[in-house]
Amino acid sequence: EKYGFAGRGGSNGESHNHNDVGSFIFSIDNNQVLIDMGGRPYTRQYFEDEYRYTYLETSSRGHNTPIINGEYQKNIRGTRSYTSFENGIFSIDFKEVYGIPELKALKRSFEFTSDSVILTDEYDMPKDFTFTERFVSFIEPVIGDGEITVGKATIKFDKQEYKPSYESDIHALTCNVDGSIKTGVTVYLISLEQVNPNGVARIVIESK
Repeated sequence: EKYGFAGRGGSNGESHNHNDVGSFIFSIDNNQVLIDMGGRPYTRQYFEDEYRYTYLETSSRGHNTPIINGEYQKNIRGTRSYTSFENGIFSIDFKEVYGIPELKALKRSFEFTSDSVILTDEYDMPKDFTFTERFVSFIEPVIGDGEITVGKATIKFDKQEYKPSYESDIHALTCNVDGSIKTGVTVYLISLEQVNPNGVARIVIESK
């Protein structure tokens, strides 16, 4: 009753693909708080491999997915994720979509309570790699003590374990006739970087 949720498994090898395996939406009062921003205006470059995944809308940089050692997901034909729903927990095994040979495991699980989603990422990577959770919103976040407030949602984390920050970018909405960007709206990219990656990242997303 307090929130809506949708999560995605699948593959990054689809037609009109966005690199968004493992991403999710968290909504309150029928409005997305942690979002999927959708596509961008159709231009020639948007459909060229050289440019397509440099755009915020198509890159996993602009989705609610982990950043592994500074790298985002890749568009690799033939890779996929493996999903399950058991005992009320939705899980996605999606290490393949990063195309990082050193990444031996990456499993994301969502557990649900009446007012929150418990997100757990389990991974196996080299000790010198970094692991960062990424959350995306149209609402400017407020960083507090062990939590980040985003509208009516709160992202809760161990303040000893994560370094929070955010930046802003522009989500393109329309184009001029010549294909140049006409308007856009601000989107906020929230990062929670693990200080000492230990193979498990656990975050609670709560509806107020």
